[in-house]
Amino acid sequence: MRKEIYSLIRPTVTVLLLIAGVLVYQPYADARTCKRAGTRCGTSFPVTQTRVMHRKHKVKKPLRRWIEPTCTLRKSDMMQNTFAMIKPDAVSKKYSGKIIDMVEQNGFDIVRMHKVRLTKEGAHQLYAIHKDRPFFNEMVDFITSGPLVIMVLAKDNAIQAWRDLLGATDPSKAAPGTIRSMFGSSIGNNAAHGSDSPENAAQELKLFFPDLK
Repeated sequence: MRKEIYSLIRPTVTVLLLIAGVLVYQPYADARTCKRAGTRCGTSFPVTQTRVMHRKHKVKKPLRRWIEPTCTLRKSDMMQNTFAMIKPDAVSKKYSGKIIDMVEQNGFDIVRMHKVRLTKEGAHQLYAIHKDRPFFNEMVDFITSGPLVIMVLAKDNAIQAWRDLLGATDPSKAAPGTIRSMFGSSIGNNAAHGSDSPENAAQELKLFFPDLK
């Protein structure tokens, strides 16, 4: 009787042991693969947390078994990082996907991307250089009015390339085919933002992605 019971449950136990072995070995194998490829392992889930976001919008780390490890390619010497933002007006009109598609179609690598909502404190830091301008409070109110998408973009000469893709600040004066000409409606509601210099790019990337290397 015991032999019969053992013969029945043995295949099931064997399968369960094999599955357990794969789950344990897979992260280790992925790490070895990343190391051989000269890459840095992360996760497919955004886990960056910053003080400039509302607490309710912070992303919680998911259970390991529900995610797959991915590799983030290290930036080459020829590539440059820049900060990009899809503003609340474009997000509310459901233009985010179209803008992200334009980003990729124009050869940018999206190194990081999160959908967040900015706090007043974060907006003050972002627009610190405009704090003495009469439109400062209006800018702060607008950028904190709804969710936005923040990104780290990488490409050769990324800062200027992203500014070229954005177009002029005034959508009515932006070149055809640029993001602001297609999705912006006014100087204030001009769909997206981008760093205008290496110094500002470094400052904005540090503000929103402090763990970026």
